[in-house]
Amino acid sequence: MSVIRHVLFMMGMLTLFLSLQSPIDPMGERLFLAHQIQHLILRMIGPMLVVLARPQGAPVAGLPKRVRRRVAAPLMKSGALSSAYNLLTRPLVSFVLFVLSLYVWQIPPVHNAALLNSLIHWAMHLTMLATGLLFFAMVFGRRDVPSAPSAHSATLRDDRNEHPSGCDHSLQDHRSLHRLRHRGAALRHRAAHRRDRG
Repeated sequence: MSVIRHVLFMMGMLTLFLSLQSPIDPMGERLFLAHQIQHLILRMIGPMLVVLARPQGAPVAGLPKRVRRRVAAPLMKSGALSSAYNLLTRPLVSFVLFVLSLYVWQIPPVHNAALLNSLIHWAMHLTMLATGLLFFAMVFGRRDVPSAPSAHSATLRDDRNEHPSGCDHSLQDHRSLHRLRHRGAALRHRAAHRRDRG
């Protein structure tokens, strides 16, 4: 990775660490403002910086060799995992999950349960982090750019060349009418000139 990508990745991991392992976390259990700041870092700032770094295989390379061979490699080769990722990073799906990860946890009974139960509390944090990563992976994901016009576009272009549009027809009709009026005026002028001479 380039230096900028290294910096972005480290900043993203640092913000995630601060949101979960700094005084912000215990303060968030008592102060609404601190709690919302924690959610902002966890859902948006941290995931955005990590995705912008495009770490690719770097996190996998840092895993123990046994984990890479027995867990990570089979998962990465799995077509089901790739299909699930493609589904979850579709614009509508990732956007809905991103919004739900905030508003579902703001429902008073659910929110209170998350504050009182550490397991539910961590589940809230993990879902916010996961949906944030999926959302920004969709936003900053690379899209394939067509290298050449499609056959359909070429066909449409040929059709337009063979059959001008309605605007072109109107322009041609206007020019033809203008020429006819000009010729008529010239003929009338010549006829009047002949009468004057006669």
